Amino acid sequence: MDEADVYSYIDQAAEIPYDGSAVCLSGGEVFLYYPLLKRIISYAAPKFSDISVVTNAFWASSEAIAYQKLAPLRELGLTTLGVSSSPFHSDFIDPARVGFAVTAADRLGLRLIVKCTTPNNGPSADELVREIGPVPERTKFEHLPFLPGGRASDLPPSVLPLKAGIPEGQCPGAMFNIWPNGDTYFCCRPGAFIDALKLGNAKATSIRNLVVEFYLRGKLAFLRKHGPAGFLPAVRQAGLGGKVSSSYVDVCHLCTSLLADPEILRVIEEFSKNYGAQVLLDLLTSNTEEIQNRYGSTPRTSNANLNPCCSEPVNV
Repeated sequence: MDEADVYSYIDQAAEIPYDGSAVCLSGGEVFLYYPLLKRIISYAAPKFSDISVVTNAFWASSEAIAYQKLAPLRELGLTTLGVSSSPFHSDFIDPARVGFAVTAADRLGLRLIVKCTTPNNGPSADELVREIGPVPERTKFEHLPFLPGGRASDLPPSVLPLKAGIPEGQCPGAMFNIWPNGDTYFCCRPGAFIDALKLGNAKATSIRNLVVEFYLRGKLAFLRKHGPAGFLPAVRQAGLGGKVSSSYVDVCHLCTSLLADPEILRVIEEFSKNYGAQVLLDLLTSNTEEIQNRYGSTPRTSNANLNPCCSEPVNV
């Protein structure tokens, strides 16, 4: 990603009124660009309360070296270290380096997250943790489902930890994501970087307008509130129930499977039009009531504030 673009995105995002503010820098591997990483953290820190990075810890060959790498970032404003771990990482990176990284981060007072995932035919999540070795007690382990996305899309279905039935629940992965080419997506989970979840391009559209899409586009608002299983009655009514599988890994797998099918997507888009209109109506109503309560008068609808607040991190 071009450095000037990163600064532009940060500036634009910082101007939007947030309930919470966070920036996550991930890749690829952000520590391959260490001098640039330092500059970006320094630039973003005065504008955001939480600055996190996600890494595979290839650079943490010892706790001492990990500390040397992380200490300047902590001083510049880094608040959270996330480290990815999986059998595929372990083929190239000694899992002990994950332990070195989080131990050094703990000494610096950083928030610690280890993101683990493993295929159905691989070691268990507990085995992955044991391979990493001793870590600080306050380390948070996130055991992420193994999903078909990226290079994992080419793996056989047998590696997926499928569960019978339709997974229920809201979208767990909504996060404003900007890719190096400017493409911006609603979700950060594997398999989610598809046109149906694309908000637009940050090089062509302002971050503010893309955030409005993030919150107010019909099908995305529905996913945040109800989850993908809520689309299934409309899908079945359209005669496409035969395309729905009897088992999925989780809610995210159901979501991306539905949205990647052109026929099902058309049904979802049509279904979501009315929901999007209702979201706008609710927003107008809630703003009218707020102004009434605050000022004791009813504004004209055309003057209502349509700028949503964003509580999710901006991921670049």
